[in-house]
Amino acid sequence: MTYDYDAIVIGGGTAGLAFAVSAVSLKAKVAIIESNKFGGSCINSGCIPSKAFLHSAHVAHQIATAHELGIDARIEKIDLSTIMSRVNHIVDDDYEHTLEKYKKLGVSIIDGRGELLDNHSVKVGDNTYTGEHIIIASGSRPVIPPIKGLTDVPFLTNETIFDMKQLPKNLTILGAGSIGLEFGQGFEFLGSQVSIIDMVPTIFPKDDPEVSGFMERIFSSENINLYLSSSIEEVKQQDGKLITTIEKDGKKIDIIGDAIFASLGRMPNTKNMGLETIGVELDPKGYIKTNAFLQTSIPNIYACGDVVGPYKFTHMANYQGFTIAKNIILKEPTEIDYSEVTWSIYTKPEVAHVGYTEQMAKEANLFGDSIVVNFERTERAVIDSDTGFLKLILDKDNLIIGATLISEKAGDMINTAAVAIKERLDPTFFITLIYSFPTEISIYKYAGLEFLKKVYKEDQRKKIQYKFIE
Repeated sequence: MTYDYDAIVIGGGTAGLAFAVSAVSLKAKVAIIESNKFGGSCINSGCIPSKAFLHSAHVAHQIATAHELGIDARIEKIDLSTIMSRVNHIVDDDYEHTLEKYKKLGVSIIDGRGELLDNHSVKVGDNTYTGEHIIIASGSRPVIPPIKGLTDVPFLTNETIFDMKQLPKNLTILGAGSIGLEFGQGFEFLGSQVSIIDMVPTIFPKDDPEVSGFMERIFSSENINLYLSSSIEEVKQQDGKLITTIEKDGKKIDIIGDAIFASLGRMPNTKNMGLETIGVELDPKGYIKTNAFLQTSIPNIYACGDVVGPYKFTHMANYQGFTIAKNIILKEPTEIDYSEVTWSIYTKPEVAHVGYTEQMAKEANLFGDSIVVNFERTERAVIDSDTGFLKLILDKDNLIIGATLISEKAGDMINTAAVAIKERLDPTFFITLIYSFPTEISIYKYAGLEFLKKVYKEDQRKKIQYKFIE
């Protein structure tokens, strides 16, 4: 049978784009159907604009703390309108560049909402397109929970916050996940009084306990109000203020704000696409079920990105899109592998993780030991007033299976641990590397030295010669 395209992608976000660029490079004929703004949430309302916003916030923080370095500097004015104008300019440039790039590559861009008619046909408006394969990469959207009164008052999400013109004196954030924590700290640096509310007992609840304790101390020192183990009872508007009523420890508390930012997670865009009509199976939360090759319950239909999970990261969407291209264009059966997935939260300092936490390793009966090294061991961290730690998780054979980093540069540095996990290395590998000096990444060397202290007896250690043992 002849089809219009080798592959039709529903969704022009990161996952769909990653597949498309790989497929057209291999001479496949590809169409992308997009009903919203091309480039998806990362370019338009996620990674790119949020990090552009945080850059301004971090500069403000540097100025405010410059006196600690002997520099007398003052902020005369915070102009949120100008900050957001810069953010949106970066987004627009990235959008235009991405759109033009894919057109030049020969990808057909189809504007509109795609609806599956069968396993090879997609309807867009009055037109129907056919493809040998179909890739669902329709992304996700913010969760708007049924909180009493929330939809009756003005509130912000990550899709609307970059339209703000005035800095709120008091900002209430619903949700202490990565988005809430990044924006909360960012607005605090710009001068807002920030309150963050969540039902979880700690921030970073899925990470090693050292992380939550460390970061809660940071947030408290910055006068950010954390209302944890708290349920949101009601939101209302009164006398020009937005009042969020919570229950904590059996008591009702009213939190008064000038703006509310809802960051309570994301949900997949899988409704009204014809998925269930043609037999594509979804899980109870609406995510598309896939096998290890990212095939859905219909073999020629694949899915990737936020509609699949389990990690809603841009780099994960890229990885999944490339993997599907290998499977259907190169015809090289490749299973997805999540053992070295890195994630980073761009607070100050950053928090990054890869592989197993200690608790995860214990639950999987893999845990052998852990190594924790503080950044005060590295000269560069002392010079730059950086603070944090590296924690390595080892299995019973002393191979690295997980790592957590807190540092100003954690997002960059975590990739070293990811390589160690992939190559099945033990911590002594880090001692054999020659590190530029002074750099914070030499923290890995000190982790290797700590490992030696644990595994070798004193008389054995004296016999071992390593270039970097001091």
